[in-house]
Amino acid sequence: MKNLKEIRKEFPELERLVHLSSAALSLMPERSKQAMIQALTDREYTSEKRTAVRKERDLAARREIAALIHASAEDICMVANTSEGLNILAQGLDLQAGDNVVLSEIEFSGNIIPWLNLEKKGVRIKRAKTEFGQDPTEKILAAIDGRTRLVTLSFVGWIDGFKTNVAEIGAYCRERGIIFVVDGIQGVGVMELNVTAAQVSFLSCGGQKWLMSPNGTGFIYVAKSVLPLISQKYLGYLSIDNEADNTFDFALPLKGDAARFQIGAVNDKGIAAMERSLSLILETGIADIQDHVIGLNRYAGEGLRKMGYTLVSDRRPDHMSSILSFWGDDTLGAYHRLTRKGVIVSLRNGWIRVSPHLYNTEQDIDKFLAAL
Repeated sequence: MKNLKEIRKEFPELERLVHLSSAALSLMPERSKQAMIQALTDREYTSEKRTAVRKERDLAARREIAALIHASAEDICMVANTSEGLNILAQGLDLQAGDNVVLSEIEFSGNIIPWLNLEKKGVRIKRAKTEFGQDPTEKILAAIDGRTRLVTLSFVGWIDGFKTNVAEIGAYCRERGIIFVVDGIQGVGVMELNVTAAQVSFLSCGGQKWLMSPNGTGFIYVAKSVLPLISQKYLGYLSIDNEADNTFDFALPLKGDAARFQIGAVNDKGIAAMERSLSLILETGIADIQDHVIGLNRYAGEGLRKMGYTLVSDRRPDHMSSILSFWGDDTLGAYHRLTRKGVIVSLRNGWIRVSPHLYNTEQDIDKFLAAL
C-alpha cells in the first residue's frame, strides 16, 4: 500500500507492540489525538465561536462519512455508538403485534437486543439459523415472510469476519418494501460499502474500531425514504429547525434531515478526532485499504495452515474481510503466548481473532506467526 511508512508514523505504539486487534479497538492516529487536544483548547472561545467550530467539525465529519459510504451528508447523524443508532430505529418505527424482524442468530448481541426489546409489543423476532464461516444470505431470505417488516444483519461478521453481499439482500428487501438495516461497525472504514447501490435503508456504526476514533463516537445513515417512518422518542434543541439563540418560540419543526436525531450537547472532542481519522482513511483510499488488509489476512492464513491451525473464516475473495479467526490444539495457550510477547489479538468464542488495519505490515504478520 502506498505511503505505508508515512501512515505508520501516525501510530508510535507500533514501535513496541504488534497490534492486530482493530475489530476490538483500533489504534488512533496522532492527528486525531492532537485534534482532541485542540477541541479542549477551544473551550476558551466565546460561546458563539465554540458553537461555530463545533458545527464546522460536525459537518466535516458527516461529509467525510458520506464520501466513505457513498451517501449524502444530510443522511448522516453523529451518535455515541452502534447501539444508540439501532435503538433510534427500533423504538421509532411503528411495528405492530404480529410483525416480524429477521436477523441471524449469530449476530453480535448489540444487533439482537434492541429488536428483542420489541417482543413486549408483540413483534416477533425470527433468528435465522446460521453458522460461523458460512454465508447467511440464503437462511435470512428464507426466513422472510409476508409479515416481515425489517431485516437486519452485520456487513462483516464480528467473529468469523464473513463479508456478506449486502446488495443481494438489499435488492430483495427493496422489492418487497422491507426495511433493510446494516450494522456497519466491523466493516466501515476498512471495507468498501456503497449504501446507495446496496439499497441500505439504515446503517449504524460505532467509531472506535475501524474508524480509529474514540469510544463514544459513531454515526447513523438514514435513507430519505425511511426518515419519515421514524417517530422520535426523544427531542432536544438540536433536533429543531430553529437557529435562534435562547428562543422562547416552542414550536417543534423537526430538521429536515438525519441531523434531527442529535438532541443536545455532543461529544465535540470525539467528533474532532473522528474527523481527522476519517481524513486519513480517505487520503489512503478505502479500496487500497481493503486490498491491503485482505492481503495480510491471506498471508496470515497461509502461514497458520502450514502450522496446523484450522481457519474459521471464509477465504473466498468476495467474502474475505479484515477479520481472520482460527483455532488449534491449545488455542487458549496460544492466545496467552501471543499476549506475553506483545502481539495484541482477541479471543472470541474460543477462537483467536486477528484483525489488521491500514497500519499493519507483512512484518507484523511474521512476528505474529513467530510468536505462536
